[in-house]
Amino acid sequence: MVKGFTVTTNRQGKFNVDEMFASAALDLFQMAGGTSAVALGVEHRREDYADVYDALSESGAVAGSAGNTAGGRRKVSAAYAEWYLPVAQDFDFTLAARYDRYDDYGSDVSPKLSLRWQPLDNLTLRASVGEGFRAPALPYVHSQRAFSAEPISDYRTCVATGFSPVLCGGDANGDNIADGPENEEEVAYQVDSYQTGNPDLLSEHSRQFSVGLAWDPLDWFNLTLDYYRIQIDDRIRLISFRELVGLDNAGQPLPEHTWVKRRSNGSISEIQTAFVNEGKLDTRGLDLNLRASGNLAWGRVDSWLQVARVLEYTVVDGDTRKDPLGWVTQPKLRATWRNAWSRGDFNLAWNINYIGSQQNPAEVPPYGFITSGPGVRVGSYTTHDLNLTWNAPWNGSLSLGVNNAGDRYPELVGYDNQPWNFHLYDAYGRTVYFRVSQKF
Repeated sequence: MVKGFTVTTNRQGKFNVDEMFASAALDLFQMAGGTSAVALGVEHRREDYADVYDALSESGAVAGSAGNTAGGRRKVSAAYAEWYLPVAQDFDFTLAARYDRYDDYGSDVSPKLSLRWQPLDNLTLRASVGEGFRAPALPYVHSQRAFSAEPISDYRTCVATGFSPVLCGGDANGDNIADGPENEEEVAYQVDSYQTGNPDLLSEHSRQFSVGLAWDPLDWFNLTLDYYRIQIDDRIRLISFRELVGLDNAGQPLPEHTWVKRRSNGSISEIQTAFVNEGKLDTRGLDLNLRASGNLAWGRVDSWLQVARVLEYTVVDGDTRKDPLGWVTQPKLRATWRNAWSRGDFNLAWNINYIGSQQNPAEVPPYGFITSGPGVRVGSYTTHDLNLTWNAPWNGSLSLGVNNAGDRYPELVGYDNQPWNFHLYDAYGRTVYFRVSQKF
């Protein structure tokens, strides 16, 4: 009997790239700081992508889905130039530009200007300004409609299912928008959900500016500090099902190729999402790198500290402005501290990884959606990785290590229908490994 309603599915995927390129570098003329030079290049490539599911899965006859067939191809031609101008011994700048043409959506130009000034032997100041783009990936454009049954939190669906308004989050003012989150431990429902390709997807465009310094105050210590600002227009992103429901409840327009369909009683009958060109992103921040190294009586010690501090992260979609910096999924601070000790054939490494805490505001913003719910807080997250390596005399090595030595797990704060944010954290816990490497 079981064999009568089971089936073996199959999936075949490929991604082929054929590429040709040529480049040349030429010295042009002498300047006060050295020889001016130019680099030129051309590229051409053909991308061929296919991800093919079996016929039963394609037709929707198999319950449950991990996607659907996708496939497409494109040709890309590009040309670039870079011109180095050493104006003085301590000052130079570089002009660069790149032209890319995609046969499926159009062309883009990416210019850039870089400056370098070295007022002291141990101090370098630098700056750059430029533009860039990101082409839509082939699966984003050519995927067929794929079914899933996503768990959705929605006040109108909850009430229509038969649960009480209080259990569904409350509706004191009668606007059909929940006053608070549903009691998800008791309320659980799924709706027909689809993700599809977007043949109208275009590239996203960016403008970047950065300024920074590199300083070597001591023989054993150096640092770099950089400030950046990145602005992205027509950004490419996949709208989550939960966000679509929030936008629909708030009366906001939904992006092209996405929808939320409801029955006459207000419950959701179907949701569709896709990758879209939506809105703008403006972010700026600081990157700090500190490095110390030296030989001591008991071995050599190296230490690197990398700190990333986001100062602004603003998203503008139409008339809606979102400032989610510091909210759940958008930590302001991340850091990595890598430490290494070596003596003879032995190396010991200790790495510390840190993700800052996040706190959602107490109230749902006007656009009707906030990841993980209002008032939710996620504490800081720190893990320690250890590794001991012996470099063997037979041109090989033996390593014993442990990742996440403290067995730290992320907090169970749901994100995108998962029990935690898979983009920021993993849940492997303490992982001990032994590795053998051999070079030939």
